[in-house]
Amino acid sequence: MTTVYKYLPITAVASLLTGLFLFLVNNIWTTPSKVFLASGALILIILALIKRDSVFRFFRKRSTKYGFNAIVLSLIVLGILALANYTLNRHSWRFDTTASGQYSIAAQTVKILEALEEEVKVTAFQTQIESGRLDDLLKEYSYYSDNFRYEVVDPDKNPDLAKSLGVKKYGELFLQSRGRTERIEDVTEEKITNALIKISSRKERNIYFLSGHGENSFEISAGERESYSLAAAELRKVNYRLSQLELFQTDSVPEDASLVVLAGPSKNLLQREINALNVFLSNGGSLLLLVEPRVNDPGLEEFILGLGVKLQNDIILEQSASFIISGGGLKRDTRISIEPTAAAYGVHRITEDFRLASVYPTVRSLLVRTENDSGDYDITELIFSSKSSWGETDLALLDKSQTSFDKNRDHPGPLVIGVVGKIKEGKRGGRFIIVGDSEFASNPYIERAPGNKDLFLNMVSWLLEDESLISIRPRDPEDRRVNMTLKESQIVFWLLIVTLPIAILGFGITIYFRRRR
Repeated sequence: MTTVYKYLPITAVASLLTGLFLFLVNNIWTTPSKVFLASGALILIILALIKRDSVFRFFRKRSTKYGFNAIVLSLIVLGILALANYTLNRHSWRFDTTASGQYSIAAQTVKILEALEEEVKVTAFQTQIESGRLDDLLKEYSYYSDNFRYEVVDPDKNPDLAKSLGVKKYGELFLQSRGRTERIEDVTEEKITNALIKISSRKERNIYFLSGHGENSFEISAGERESYSLAAAELRKVNYRLSQLELFQTDSVPEDASLVVLAGPSKNLLQREINALNVFLSNGGSLLLLVEPRVNDPGLEEFILGLGVKLQNDIILEQSASFIISGGGLKRDTRISIEPTAAAYGVHRITEDFRLASVYPTVRSLLVRTENDSGDYDITELIFSSKSSWGETDLALLDKSQTSFDKNRDHPGPLVIGVVGKIKEGKRGGRFIIVGDSEFASNPYIERAPGNKDLFLNMVSWLLEDESLISIRPRDPEDRRVNMTLKESQIVFWLLIVTLPIAILGFGITIYFRRRR
């Protein structure tokens, strides 16, 4: 009997640990885990009743009282930590210390979430093992809006819900709001944000691209240099509808138009087309006028002049200098580029917190008329070239590559590349943006220039009065993995996995035997 009592405490502890282990493995209280925990607790209670005299003597010891006090103090400290953790969880502050902001969502996403007026329910279907990263991303979304509710569902454990939504594979995500549903495969922040814009948008906006004068088109092949297909794809993602407009056939802008884009015409517009644009703008419509240099359209120039902006007959060049090492030592190398960059912007909602450089191939400068103070529009100079740029007015010399800055003839930088205008308060009219270049929004520059895509989309969002979309958009996470050769991997393995632990162990053993002496 004594032998049985001897092993009962060990059995009780083993039973409790087994039940706890089963819970941690399955992450749920299964029947075996409950049985083991209940058995261990029952054995301890039986032991306490059988050995009650020993238990009473144990609790009367001074060491027991001290130990009990230590346990109480430990519980108080744990309670304080739990309370602090609960408080911080309800009122938390988040800091992303990664260089690429890997664990933060984009500024545009935050603005859209903060502007949500109705509840959006998100259901993601992923296995429990693979759901960690997806859950972290959706948790970031829910942090910024109480109207964003999400649930990660294992389709294997809840097949009925998966079947009702038509789930085809793991990783699919569904957004539901106001009876509308958006489905996403291969989930990324950009796709979730775009779907959120679509499902929460109350009105579909129509954008018309003027055609018939050699303008850049959004419909031609994406491989074409002049194509706007990449910009068009971005606009469609946020629920904008794009159409071509042959104004010379209709003589009026369609009533459902919210914005008309004039993207680099190479031929003159008819006067009745210009009149139609003027009427559209006067009635509250918006215009995006992208006018290339070397294009002399008297009617268009006069229309733009009526808005308070003069198109300069020049091409902006930018001079850059660097030092190179040659046989004779350090040598200064000066280059002139026909693709100036802009990193300085005016104070406006479009460029608020905008710190990305944008590139403009073959761009002309603009001049805001000072006498426009008495006009109908408030005009803001939006985009500026650098101080090392100038507007070359002798285009014949430029064609011969013999150009240089002439202070008596050329326009010194910084120069205005783009302006934005809005009807003055109390008067009737819409919004407009004028840029002295159209290629900055074409595929090569939308794809590779740092800020061209965001700046162009911000312009469109402001013209359409969708100002919650003005921001820096989500980007794919930067791949910061370290790629090593086989030899480098072996060095790391033997150094960190083998040599370092052995060295620490040897150091500890040496100290131990020295103290024994």
